[in-house]
Amino acid sequence: MATSTRLLSGNTNPYASEAVVFDSSAPVQYYLQQQAHQAAKEEATDKYLQGMLEVDDKGMRNNERPDLIGMRTKLQDQYIKNRDLILHPEKDNGKALLEYRGAIQGMKSFVNKSAAEKEEDKRIATLSDWAKKEGLKTPDDVMNVIQKRNYSINDPRFHKDPQAMTGGYTSSDIEPFYKPFGTKEQTQWIDATMSGIKPDEVEHPNKKPIVKDGLLYTYKINQFGKDKLAQIGNSANTLYDNVPAAKRYFESEFKDPNELIKYNQIFKNQYGKDIQNPRDVAVAWTLSKVPPPIESFDTREDPNAYIKKLNYAASIRRPRVGSQKDANEELVQIKTQSEPLEKNHVFVSNENSRDGKKWYKAGMKTAFLTPTLQNTLSTQLTDEEGKTYDFKPKEVIISEDGKYFAPLVKVPMYKNIETGEMTEKPPSGWTDTDKKVKKVDVVSKPKFWLTEKQMAAEIQKSFPKGEGNVDLGIDEEGAFVSPENVAPRPNTPRARQEAAKASSNKKLVKGTADPKL
Repeated sequence: MATSTRLLSGNTNPYASEAVVFDSSAPVQYYLQQQAHQAAKEEATDKYLQGMLEVDDKGMRNNERPDLIGMRTKLQDQYIKNRDLILHPEKDNGKALLEYRGAIQGMKSFVNKSAAEKEEDKRIATLSDWAKKEGLKTPDDVMNVIQKRNYSINDPRFHKDPQAMTGGYTSSDIEPFYKPFGTKEQTQWIDATMSGIKPDEVEHPNKKPIVKDGLLYTYKINQFGKDKLAQIGNSANTLYDNVPAAKRYFESEFKDPNELIKYNQIFKNQYGKDIQNPRDVAVAWTLSKVPPPIESFDTREDPNAYIKKLNYAASIRRPRVGSQKDANEELVQIKTQSEPLEKNHVFVSNENSRDGKKWYKAGMKTAFLTPTLQNTLSTQLTDEEGKTYDFKPKEVIISEDGKYFAPLVKVPMYKNIETGEMTEKPPSGWTDTDKKVKKVDVVSKPKFWLTEKQMAAEIQKSFPKGEGNVDLGIDEEGAFVSPENVAPRPNTPRARQEAAKASSNKKLVKGTADPKL
C-alpha cells in the first residue's frame, strides 16, 4: 500500500501548497505527467503562433516596410491580449484564433503587393534611364506619377481613386510618354495611316498589250496616286498629336539636316512646298513608307481573233456555182492559206498517243473551213457528262508534210500563268476572276486523220451538184468511190447517220488513215 508523509495543517487538500507530498502512486504520477504534457503543448503552440508574426519581407519596397512593422506590432499586442483564447480555441469557438490567422495572411498579402510594385518601379526606372540617354525632358504628367508612387500602397495618395484605395499608378500610365518609336510601333503607325486606302490600278505606261497563245495580255500598274497619297498624308497629320512616342521621333528627325533633306523632297513632290515643322516630317516619313508601284497583268481571249478568223474564212471561200475551180484546187488553197498551229492556238505538246508517240510536230498548220465544208466534216463527240453531240469544226489541222488533215477540236484546260503548267481540272477554290490560273481552250489530239484524197472527197461533197466535177478515183481499200457513186450527204446530223448506215460499205471510214506521227 502506498504511503505519504505531510506536515499537519488546517488544509485537508493533500496537494495544497503547504503540503509536502511524497505520494508515488500511479494515479498521481499520471496526473503529473498530463499536467507537464499540457504545459509543453501550450508552450510550443505559443511559440509557433508568435513565430507567425515574423512574415518574410524579402522583395518588398522600402516604402511599405514601416507599414509592415506597424502591422506586426499591432498584431503582437492583439496576441498577448487574446493569448488565452487563441491557445484555447474551445473557449470562443476559435474566433480569436481565426482573427489572428487572418491578420497574418493579410500581412503576407501586403508583402506580395509591395513586391509587385517594386517590379513596376524597375520598369519605370528603365523608361526613365532611356529618356535620359535620349536627352528627353520629363513631362509634368510623368513627374506626377513618379511622385505618387513614392507613397506606400496603404496611402490613399498612391491610388487613382483615394476613396476606394484602388487603381494605383503604374508604368502603363507613363509609357505613352517614354515608349520608343521602334519597328513595331512604326508598323502600327503605317497600318493606321493607310487603313482602308487601296492603290489605283492603271495601264502600264511602258508595256503595250501583246497577244500570246491566243490570249491578250494587258499589263497594269498598281500604285498610290496623288489623291490616295493625300489621304494617307491627312491620316498621318491627324495621328501626330495622339502618339507621343512618334511625336518625339519626328521632332528629333526635324533636327537632323540629312534626314530633313530626304523627307523634304518627298513632301515637296506631293504638296509643292518645303517642310515647315515636325508635323510635316511625320507626313513625309509616312509617304516614304507607301509601297512602290507593282506590275501586274490580266489575260483574256484576243478580241481580234474572231475578226481575223472571219476575214481569213472569207478569203478562202469557194466560188459560186459555175466556177471552174475543183476540189483539188480548193485543197491547194486551203494549204496555201494555212498558218502555223502554234500561232493562234494553245496546245499540249507533250500529250502522248496510245503508242507513246507525240501527236504534235513542228510545222503543223491550221486553216479555216467554209461553213459548207464545216457541215461536211461534222462529227460526233462526247462531252464531260458523257452525252454525244454533233461538232462542226471551224478549222482543220494539216500535218507538217501537208498530206494529212484532221478537224481541229478544242478542250478546256487550266493554265498556270506563272509556270505554264496546264491541268484538266481547275485548282481547288478556282474562280473565273483568278489571275494566276486561266481557263484556256487547248487543241486536243485529233481522233482521226484524212488523207489528201479523203479530204478532197469531203470538199467535193460540199460542192453543189454539177460544180467541180472531179473524179478522185477509188483506192484499193475501198475507202472511197467516185463521187457519182457516193450517196449524197444530207445536212442534218440524223439524216447523215441514216445515210451512213444505208451505205456503210461505201462510206468514209474516218481514222483508218494514220499520218504516222
